[in-house]
Amino acid sequence: MSNHDDDGAPPAVALPEAGTGERARNRALRRKRRRLQEAWFIGAVAVLTLAIPVLGYVGFHKVFTTTQGRKVDAQNDPTKPNYEADVVPTPVMLLAQTGSNGLSSLTMLSIGGGDAGGAVVLIPIDTVTNVLADQTTTTRPGATAKTTTLAAALPHSNTAELTQLTANVMGLSFDETVLLNDDALAQFVTPVAPLTINNPDRLVQVDSRGRSAVLFPAGSLTLQAADVPKYMAATNPNESALARVARQQVVWQAWIAAVKSSTDPNVVPGETTSGLGRYLRGLAKGNVQFASLPGTPGYDANGAETFVPDATRVGQLIDSLVALPTPANPGDRIRVRVLSGVGPVDATALVAAHLVAADAQITIVGNADRFDYATTKVVYYDDNHAAAASAAQQLLGVGEVSKSATSVDTEDLTITIGQDLVAKRGLKITTSSGG
Repeated sequence: MSNHDDDGAPPAVALPEAGTGERARNRALRRKRRRLQEAWFIGAVAVLTLAIPVLGYVGFHKVFTTTQGRKVDAQNDPTKPNYEADVVPTPVMLLAQTGSNGLSSLTMLSIGGGDAGGAVVLIPIDTVTNVLADQTTTTRPGATAKTTTLAAALPHSNTAELTQLTANVMGLSFDETVLLNDDALAQFVTPVAPLTINNPDRLVQVDSRGRSAVLFPAGSLTLQAADVPKYMAATNPNESALARVARQQVVWQAWIAAVKSSTDPNVVPGETTSGLGRYLRGLAKGNVQFASLPGTPGYDANGAETFVPDATRVGQLIDSLVALPTPANPGDRIRVRVLSGVGPVDATALVAAHLVAADAQITIVGNADRFDYATTKVVYYDDNHAAAASAAQQLLGVGEVSKSATSVDTEDLTITIGQDLVAKRGLKITTSSGG
């Protein structure tokens, strides 16, 4: 039935007479109804969020429409088709130790699902990095970017710039950056001090006359809390950057082990849900992988030794240690939506399957529109991501690539898992209710 009169004009709407107050009452009633509907919806979403298990992802991803119009018949039941959930990235922190001579040590900490276990990556402070774009003085066509080291950057920049420079090296962003001076670091270690370590190198200090004195002997060593920042900052003349971070790793291993074995509820000072307190406690709850930044020695224009990161190996390292990284800069990583077309998704198993390359960011996981996909589908929405789609298909080793006629703003690729990928990888990514 048409909502228009025969002549095509819309029908007239009868309004109450002015001055009676009925219009105002109607408007007030409509506003009240809207408020009640909004309150009900917010309450319902809150209940659903609490009810759905948090397994590397959270909540009900309400995607009725995106900015560009992709429509999803969203479900709040993880066992049903079209269920989608926003992925919670892996928590990653940058810890910078500063002393009288500037930056002493730089460490990336990440914690695993449920804040248990994770990774510790030692970063040489003399790592070479490109200066931020807005600080680059080189403007000639074909000229190389101006470089600096992370250690040199800190005295001349703020914490945010050090964070961004390090993020560019690591290929991911940090949730927070914590700067600790020597006194603050010693205070954090105090509850578990002294730390017993096996020092791999004798550490000496050379004065202005060339005379050397032993700071820390090699072999079994007991470090009091005040000794820890001194040991972390110490370096022998002309030694490799990797030797220094190897010693720092020994301290981190002993520190985390001491936290794990302690029964003191205040074993880590400060907050328990943020900052270094959260990360130390989380790492101590599970298995921890330790690594140093991959790279090789280099030299600056003055002949001083630097450390040149190997971008390929760094990417591989981050991919192996950080399950769900976020990009160092917008657009650095391809945003991937991963859906199960073979049964209700088990998000933890899906994320653990490492279905995407190191330069990708999983933003959404969930269920496809049906569970009988025989062939895996890799869909892209913009021609700029066609190559990434082909690369993803090659990585998977099965499936078909196609372009969607509908553009979206929430992801760059959608991978729908079919039975071919399950068979090839031996995947177990569905819940028991999925068969």
